[in-house]
Amino acid sequence: NFLGAIQDALTGFPVTAGARILEAFLATAGIVAGVSGGLKIASVLGVELGRLNPGAYSVADTPVMVAGGAVAAAAYSYASYAPQRSLVPIAAVAAVSVGVYAAVYHRGFGIAWASALAALLIGLVGYPVASRTRIPTLVVVAASITPFLPGLSIYRGLTLLATDSSK
Repeated sequence: NFLGAIQDALTGFPVTAGARILEAFLATAGIVAGVSGGLKIASVLGVELGRLNPGAYSVADTPVMVAGGAVAAAAYSYASYAPQRSLVPIAAVAAVSVGVYAAVYHRGFGIAWASALAALLIGLVGYPVASRTRIPTLVVVAASITPFLPGLSIYRGLTLLATDSSK
C-alpha cells in the first residue's frame, strides 16, 4: 500500500494517496499492537520466547535459499490470486534469481550488487515468462521479488518497538 500511495501521489491522485498512506500506517500500528499483545500475553503466562538480536543477518545455504525463494514467490502469487498456471513459472524465476543473488553474494560482491543483479534478472525474464503464461508482467515481477523483501528485519524492528529494548 505504501508504494501504491507513492504512485498515486506522483500520478496526481492526492486524495487516494492520502487514504492509502493512512491505511498503511494503520496496518503497521495493528501489527505493532498484535506483536506487543502477543509478547505481553506470553510474558504473563510465563512463556520464555528468547531475545532478538536486531542486527543479526546471515545468508543460509544456497539450496535452502533457492527453495525458500521459490516457495515464497509461489505462495505470494497464489495469495494474490494469480492463475494457477503461473505458479510454477513464477517460482522458477524467483528460484533462479535467488540462486544468482547467492552466487554473487558468496563471491564477495556484497548485498547491493547481489540484489541488483537478481533484480535485473527478474526484470529481463519477467516479460517473456508473463507472455508465455498469459498474465501481466507485473504479476511475475512482483511475486518474484518477494523473496528479497526484508520481512525479518521489519518484524525485528516492530518487536523491539513493542518491547522494552533497554533490557
